[in-house]
Amino acid sequence: MTDAGPITLVSFISPFRAERQMARELFKDDEFLEAFYKVAGSPGLHLSTGSTEIEKLVDEIISNLEQKRLI
Repeated sequence: MTDAGPITLVSFISPFRAERQMARELFKDDEFLEAFYKVAGSPGLHLSTGSTEIEKLVDEIISNLEQKRLI
C-alpha cells in the first residue's frame, strides 16, 4: 500500500502488548510506527503530548517518517 504513496494515521489504543503486536504484524517492518503517550515497551516514537505543542508533535512524526523513507 505504501508504494501508492498514501499515509494513514490510525489511533489504536490498547494496554495489551499482544494486541499491539497483532496490529504491527499486519504491516511490513518499515510501514508501521508505534507511538505512545506513556512509554510502554520500546516504541518507535514517544510523543510528549502533555508538554509539547501540536505543531512540534506533527514535526516529530513527519521527521520520523522521513527518516524511515516512508515520505
